[in-house]
Amino acid sequence: MTENYFKAEWSNYLIASTIIVTAALLASSYWTARMVKSPEAGMRIMGFSLLSIMFGAIMFSYLLAPKGYLIDADKLVIIRPLRSITIPLAGVAGAEAAAPELFSDSIRVVGSGGLWGYYGKYQSTRLGRYYMYARRTSELVLVRGRENYVIAPERPHEFIKILNRAILSNSPKGSAK
Repeated sequence: MTENYFKAEWSNYLIASTIIVTAALLASSYWTARMVKSPEAGMRIMGFSLLSIMFGAIMFSYLLAPKGYLIDADKLVIIRPLRSITIPLAGVAGAEAAAPELFSDSIRVVGSGGLWGYYGKYQSTRLGRYYMYARRTSELVLVRGRENYVIAPERPHEFIKILNRAILSNSPKGSAK
């Protein structure tokens, strides 16, 4: 894409968990599909409902997972197949490598913890409320601002350098230079 585009790289753990969960859901759909063929209306309705939930979980998890990150002149975009997230740089204080101890007591409030990615709203005592959009749990980047975001772009040190430069040039003091 551009020099300011960074992929969301997969970890081996995420690949394994996505394969296992997807395979388990697809395997269980065999028995659920048999329910759909039942002569009883109640069983058919339950079968269709369960199939919809299983395939919906796989599909929506994929559509909401991060694919990459784009640093623009005035915004950071977390690219997802469905509804990318735009973070105006005016509301961002800076970016830094995220120390693992920030997340030691994190809990996921809502989101995914291993099917196509790690994303959603999280809470920790050290970081408070934050949003995570990553495909690995190592080499994380903390984007501090009105809202805190934790992401995992390829080449994290280069990402931090480019994002902080964009934040500085976007700030009223930085643009006066």
